[in-house]
Amino acid sequence: AAAPRKAPPAAPPELAQSSPALRSEPTTTTGVFAGVVIALFDWVLEDARAQTLIESIRGNGGAVVYGGSPREAVLEAKPVVCVVPSHGPPALSGHTDVSFATTWWVEACIAEGALLSRRSFPHFEPGPGPLPLAAMAGSTVRITALGASGDSHRKRRRLEELVEVLGAKVAQQSMRWAEITHIVCAMPELMDRKQYDAACRKDIPVVTVQWLFDCFNLNVRQAEERYAIGGLLGKMESQGKSAEVVSQQTVDVAPASFAVDVLSGHDVFVSPSALGSDERLPQMAEELGAKVRTWRSAAELLSALEASGAASQEAASGGSSGSTAGPRHMVVLLESEEMPKEGDPLAAYIAKMSAERRSIFVVPAWLAETFQQR
Repeated sequence: AAAPRKAPPAAPPELAQSSPALRSEPTTTTGVFAGVVIALFDWVLEDARAQTLIESIRGNGGAVVYGGSPREAVLEAKPVVCVVPSHGPPALSGHTDVSFATTWWVEACIAEGALLSRRSFPHFEPGPGPLPLAAMAGSTVRITALGASGDSHRKRRRLEELVEVLGAKVAQQSMRWAEITHIVCAMPELMDRKQYDAACRKDIPVVTVQWLFDCFNLNVRQAEERYAIGGLLGKMESQGKSAEVVSQQTVDVAPASFAVDVLSGHDVFVSPSALGSDERLPQMAEELGAKVRTWRSAAELLSALEASGAASQEAASGGSSGSTAGPRHMVVLLESEEMPKEGDPLAAYIAKMSAERRSIFVVPAWLAETFQQR
């Protein structure tokens, strides 16, 4: 009988399973990711998050590369950045030139209308280890002392994201002292001394933002004592750079020195709904140094915006706190449901504004938070 024929040798597993990555082209030629190729690395493509992410990138001008085998197949497209689904070092060896980012970076770029540096905030990158941190569970963190500019409003949003990524909760405006475990001070020179003293009496640590950054970058909760702002406050006061320390007899009535001019140079426009939700808003704005106006209709607000040149101002809501020099800046308080609908003249005007200049539109809680920091 003839000898049985030998089967041909099997292909190496890495060749037998190899397949090219897929590529989805952008659905628009404009947007923050226009001309950019972004890869999805280590994603389960059936995951609804992956599908939503792909459409978000494509809808903002970017091309998306995903899938393929081995997973390094997406790198053949030479993406600008690889987006990973979770925090922790990606399992990729031999490719030191690959840049990684998280979905937080993608969402922030879209929200701000700019291709942000992945080093802007720690959680924009995968970081050294998995998150959240178990040691942060049960912590409730309040972010304070950020100033009043539009940039400060965006920074608050990013810092609050970082708090949640680490595994802690963000302290809401309505929370009582007993519910807060930490106060993170973004700018020590703007820290309300009364708030600081109250936190100290209640044994609540008041730390710099570096505490959050180091907890992320070292992947372990750091000792709060090393980040306490007490020493910084004392140094600034001795140099005359912070509010004058008042005696215990007058501490309840004397405001911090920055409070009277933190919104100096600003015109605050209060919407009807915002005024109805909190009638104290005009008084808050005036005590912070702003001039207050109310508007009764979208046409009235549009007229004021056009007169101020808000769409072309270099810094519509920024400006230096405490300075009355230069052009005045606008802040428009309105409830989210009051934003104009597509097709309205006001909506068309706002569409002409850059993402940075559109930051003049804030919710009433922004003013209340700024006022509470006084």
